[in-house]
Amino acid sequence: MSSQTVCVGIIGDDTSGKTSIILQYTKHIFIEQYVPPMEDWTTVSIPNTSIQLEICDSAYLDDYYSHYTKIINKANYLVICFEVLKTSQTISHLKQWQDRCKTHPQKPILVVATKTDLRSERKAEDCFSLEQVQQIAKSFGAFDYVQCSAKTNTNVSLIFEKIAQHVQQPYTALQQEDKKCIIV
Repeated sequence: MSSQTVCVGIIGDDTSGKTSIILQYTKHIFIEQYVPPMEDWTTVSIPNTSIQLEICDSAYLDDYYSHYTKIINKANYLVICFEVLKTSQTISHLKQWQDRCKTHPQKPILVVATKTDLRSERKAEDCFSLEQVQQIAKSFGAFDYVQCSAKTNTNVSLIFEKIAQHVQQPYTALQQEDKKCIIV
């Protein structure tokens, strides 16, 4: 059986945990301090499939717009990452990412809420709820969403498994009532 290579662009804020997700998935390590984006393509095989994922980490869009554009153009799939802590910066950047993704409506999107381990340390109102994460995914027209923690290795492999499942058997986006992003 020949393998199929799928390019996956992982985008989001600088501190959203993109690089930590990739390091946890590919090398089974977590580094506590900030790790700059790898800005490199990493190829991994998905167990029990003939799919290879070529994964690219990205830097925040305003700082590395040309790199981001290359990733978006090459990627077959986009993974939009944001941390579960609800900040004005995260909300603003989600809107920016949403606007950028609208220019590539044919690209399947998986939305990933990161750093879920922080929920236990914060008040509920300081974090995006499951319902809010679902609404964010719907607003992007995502085919699905995952909540994960690279620190505790919770649901990290699920991100890539969901992409592999979608490659093998595409399914439509989450039900959408309104394409506007509503974040409270």
